[in-house]
Amino acid sequence: MLGSEPPSVLRPRAMEAAIRALQIDPDLAEARATLGYVRHYDWRWAEAEREFLRALELNPSYALGRVWYANFLMCRKRLDEAVAEVRKAEELDPLSMVVVTNVGWTLAIAGRLPEAVDAYRRALSLDPDYVQAHWRLCDAYYRLGQRDDALREAEAALALSRRSPSSLAGLAQAYARSGRRLEARRLLDELLSLSVHRYVSPFGIALIYFHLGDDGRGFAWMEKAYAERSNGIAYLAGHPALEPWRTDPRLRDLLHRAGLPE
Repeated sequence: MLGSEPPSVLRPRAMEAAIRALQIDPDLAEARATLGYVRHYDWRWAEAEREFLRALELNPSYALGRVWYANFLMCRKRLDEAVAEVRKAEELDPLSMVVVTNVGWTLAIAGRLPEAVDAYRRALSLDPDYVQAHWRLCDAYYRLGQRDDALREAEAALALSRRSPSSLAGLAQAYARSGRRLEARRLLDELLSLSVHRYVSPFGIALIYFHLGDDGRGFAWMEKAYAERSNGIAYLAGHPALEPWRTDPRLRDLLHRAGLPE
């Protein structure tokens, strides 16, 4: 399950595996892309792009590598390039729910919400149980003002993931955004209790606090996410949920420290 262990555990494993593979074959595109992926989330931006470009030079047909590069481009706010890259990935692997969901996510970040919804629906037609597509569709529906549809998708993600921490956080955010504060706080309390004995992303908790209007705790948990280099930090520059705080000096400071564009 996504986010089941902290980045400090998962990323070194990925880096070690990629380096071992490159010692055997320095021109292995998949290993180059994995290095790019790890360096992306470690905010080593120039190194990450160099590895992604090398991977795609070695294997232009590597669809997942193009998805990862599109994610990188989103973080750099190079949205036209990101859309073009993820569309290439879809041409290469149109039946991949991972690829098609990322098409939707890239379009959503670019503000093209109806197209994003179409992509998420395509992904769910490939696999109705794909949790990440339900998460992403929830956000798109909320931004389109379709709150009942958004809550339905968040609840589906929670059920399909067997109440994973990431899906609990997603539903709590959806409740908070819809004004259902008591339900949001109940799930937040559950997450805080869970965090005592298993990994819970501080980035997800930060977003719950923000949507509840508690900026102080929101930024305190965002600092915890920054300290662990949570994946979500890489997307701060264009994260739609954070638009109301875009001019807040605390958010600008986080962007600066992570080497992200404003």
